Amino acid sequence: MLRPWPGLRRSVLFAIIVAGLAVAAGLSGTPPPPAAAQERVAAEITAPPPDSTLTSGSIRLSWSAGSGVDEYWLDIGTSQASNDIFSASQGLNRVLHLRGLPTDGSPVWARVWSRFGEEWEFRDAAYTVRIPTAEQSQAEITSPEPGSTLTSGTVTFTWSAGSGANGYLLRVGTSPGGDEIFSASQSLSLAASVGGLPTTGGPVFVRLFTFFGAR
Repeated sequence: MLRPWPGLRRSVLFAIIVAGLAVAAGLSGTPPPPAAAQERVAAEITAPPPDSTLTSGSIRLSWSAGSGVDEYWLDIGTSQASNDIFSASQGLNRVLHLRGLPTDGSPVWARVWSRFGEEWEFRDAAYTVRIPTAEQSQAEITSPEPGSTLTSGTVTFTWSAGSGANGYLLRVGTSPGGDEIFSASQSLSLAASVGGLPTTGGPVFVRLFTFFGAR
């Protein structure tokens, strides 16, 4: 008949005592704090600036990353909440190139969805697409170069004349479409000096309007 190992009983008893002490120590300690929930911030379309007029049937849409987002989905349609032009998951991409937008001046709506686990949130942006006639072309900012870093709180912005324009309006702000820094008609001037720009490294957004015909 097999006999148990002489030290087995002592070993088992010792293990039970040690385990009991470990459990007791764990119960008497301070429990760890709960993990902080990750902040949820839905993505927003950043370019082209919402409510702007596009001059081409092609568009390059980009949107912010948000926070805690697992997936983006983009719907584009001719009315709010519609997707008769485009509808597809973008994974974690944040840029979309799309052609075939209506160019008759009708509105175009873009909706970017952000998925958090099983839940979705969305943000909308509206545009108008209008292609200028052969005799008309929009002015474009030429200096400073878009996307460049400014080294002064005062900057002179210059722009091209375009074609057929009878006036310009310049707006400068700290967010797309913003005008809290500067907003003024420029008549037919092709330059404007703007002061009071932030010098803390934040973005500055400049929007130039071109007017055609009677105003």
